[in-house]
Amino acid sequence: LSSLPFECERSIKKRSGGAVETHVTRRYALVFLGRPVAQKGWPAFLQIVDQLDWPCLGIIPFQPKDHIPANLTVLVGAQDDEVAAALRESKILILPSDYESFGFAQAEALLSGCCVPILGEWPLWLNVPELDWRGQSPPETAQRLRELLADPERLSQLRSRQMQSWNLRVERQAPALPPLHG
Repeated sequence: LSSLPFECERSIKKRSGGAVETHVTRRYALVFLGRPVAQKGWPAFLQIVDQLDWPCLGIIPFQPKDHIPANLTVLVGAQDDEVAAALRESKILILPSDYESFGFAQAEALLSGCCVPILGEWPLWLNVPELDWRGQSPPETAQRLRELLADPERLSQLRSRQMQSWNLRVERQAPALPPLHG
């Protein structure tokens, strides 16, 4: 790992004010943050959203060609402040990508108060076993989401445990590496 993830975290905290706002209404049940491509799990996200009745949000850099479910709001080309505000309005980040070396979207969502189930091989995100949902189909994931969203207390507890786990990560305590010169 380079020091980039930790610089990213400082940037996230700076633009979000450094603290999760608990009084913000979280109007979106699910949020997707990333490119709307198969590698990031966009088709699986659409399948999951299609099976739910709650409002969902996709924060993406370009307009997809896919059919957009009626309960999905798509925010295209959002600026940093818009992304931060939208994440604070969301309960759960769903990013069904197969692999994330660090997981910038996951870190940003977690630091904005979202719960982040693990859906792929994400080496830095395996610390809350109840949220390890790897290998599940979109219908299975949708069922787990319905259960979690129906229990706000459980959702809050898991979000808190993820944040505690994040704060205890040893590599977060390491000093940032100096930039490469070349």
